[in-house]
Order: sequence, then C-alpha cells, then structure tokens
Amino acid sequence: MPTTIYVVHTEAETAAAKQLELFLHPQIQKGSLRLDGPFKHDTGEREELTRVGINSADIIVLLVSARLFVECGEAVQLAMVRSRMRLAPVIPVLVSHALLNKGILDGLVTLPRNRMHSYIVEFRSQDEAWVNVAQGILAVVDDLPVRRERFRREREQQVDPSKVQMLFLAANPSDTSRLQLNLEFCRVKGRIESLGLDSRFQITDKWNVEPADLATALLFHRPQVVHISAHGKKESMITSMVLPVLRSPEYTLPDLARYAGGAFYNLRELWREVIVCDFLRTAPKLSVPVFITQGRHDRNTPPELAKRWFDALDAPKKEWIWFEESAHSPIREEKEKWNEVLRTRVLGA
Repeated sequence: MPTTIYVVHTEAETAAAKQLELFLHPQIQKGSLRLDGPFKHDTGEREELTRVGINSADIIVLLVSARLFVECGEAVQLAMVRSRMRLAPVIPVLVSHALLNKGILDGLVTLPRNRMHSYIVEFRSQDEAWVNVAQGILAVVDDLPVRRERFRREREQQVDPSKVQMLFLAANPSDTSRLQLNLEFCRVKGRIESLGLDSRFQITDKWNVEPADLATALLFHRPQVVHISAHGKKESMITSMVLPVLRSPEYTLPDLARYAGGAFYNLRELWREVIVCDFLRTAPKLSVPVFITQGRHDRNTPPELAKRWFDALDAPKKEWIWFEESAHSPIREEKEKWNEVLRTRVLGA
C-alpha cells in the first residue's frame, strides 16, 4: 500500500501544495506515495475531509505561512495530537515567513534543511528549495517502518500482570506557581504503603508532561490508575476516587482494575471515531432538553468546541451552567452545587 501524506495548507498556499506534488510525482506515479490535502477537495467538503485525511494519514505535512495557525488552527492541533500520540510524524515546511506559535512546533524538524535558508521564499532557486523539501519528506517515508517498529516495541513493554499499573503524571510550567510535585509523589506512594497495598501496585512516573502527552502515556504504559499532579483542585484522584473504591465493601481491587481497563479499552478502540466527531454536523437539533454542567478550569475536555455546538443547537430548552471552582468533574469538585442544579434546574425543567 502507498504511504499517504496529508498536506495542511491555507487557500493562499494551494500553489505551494501543487509544487510539492510536482516534486514528489515520481514516487506518486510509481504508486509508493499518495498525496492528499485541501488542494484535492471541493471547497464545501474541505473541513470534513481534512479531519478524515489527517486521522488516516501516515505522514502529515504543514505548509507553514503567516496565516496557517489562524485559518487552519483546528487542523494543526489535530495533526499535533497525532504526532504526540506517535501515530503519524508531522513535518513543518516553512514556505514563507511566519510568527510561529510559541511551543507548537517544538521538537519537530522543519524543512527545508539548509544552512543558509530556513524558508522556501529565501531560496534564489525555488526548484532547489522544493527538491530539498522533497528529499527531506522521502527520508521520513523511508524511516517510517523503523518508527512504527520502535513504537510497537515500546507499547508492548512488559509489566507485572499481577500488579495494578499506576501512572503518575506531573506538570508545573514555569509561568505558574510552584507545586511540591516530589512531595506529592512521595505522599501517594506513602499512602498506598500505609494501606498495605504497595505489593499490589506498580508505579510509573512521568514529569514535565503536556496535555497532549496524556494519550501517548496511556498508549505506552496502559495503566489501570492515573494520577495527574498539576494546577487544579487540592483533592487528587487517589483520595477522591481510588481510595473510596478500595474502602467500599461493594468493590474489590480487581473491580478497580477492570473499570480502568474498560476505560482504556474505550480510549484505544473509540479514539479515531471521537477525534472526527462533529456534533455541529451530526446533531444540530435535539427534541429533548439539554443541560451542560461545565467546569471553568477544565483542560481535559476544554469547553470551546462544546460551546460552539451548544450555541448553534436547536432544542426545546437548553442551558449551559458554569462551575467556577471546578475543572473536569463538577459532580465531585462542587458536589453541593451540582446536586442543587440537578434538583432545581434539571429535574425541575
């Protein structure tokens, strides 16, 4: 099967996408490469086909220009998620001078690779620039089997099947107040030991993680329990969820492992469908009342996309309810207010 390359570009860079296709034409003609992107789509279909194309691509190329992050922001974010999950390498091609979003391309190797010129527009010979870019892309294509094998081995790393796998993720960006991450890690381990459960847990810790690293870590380590230490509510997942389950007579430790295993199964099997889901298209109208309780500080499922769908939704009654002191779980983080909202505004609707 040919290697599929999806090219993300603005309308203004359509000509650049066609240039790239021209310089990759020998491999396309032989059937070893397939090139796709907005320049291949009708205008009315581009948004949906872009999501599908990025999610099915073997390699994603970003034609970087001044307007890329403004006009194609969602496509770039989706591409970076797939890059962080190591599902597809992302190659930024610097076509023209642009103010790059801080951190968004960190860790990626840009093209063209030239000691004198970083952008295609800086080359005296445009053909020389595109040959340089094509060679760089073909090098990634040749390296793709090695990347996939390395990823497969890392995913299949051996763990002790007799123990519950716990993943400790920590983050404290330099522009935020300092957290005692080492102390929290020691407290988590100490709490487990004090309950006599240390022989039944295997803990893996990851530090300086970013939001998109969560999916990668889950795919790599396949944990049953995840503890995230970052800015948010003082109550942790261990104290608010894991320990109450372990202390409850209705649940056992294997039940906890099975629950987490099911959650991970859903992530693994349904992620491709979730990432292309677009309620604006598939659910523009509902015949029942709709209530959304949203934590103001939620970074797990940010509200921006849901709010856009909610504002456009046609429903007999709809209400968006903010929880100012919550992140991802208002039902736990502001449980009194959440119960009150349920009684007075939802059940009373």
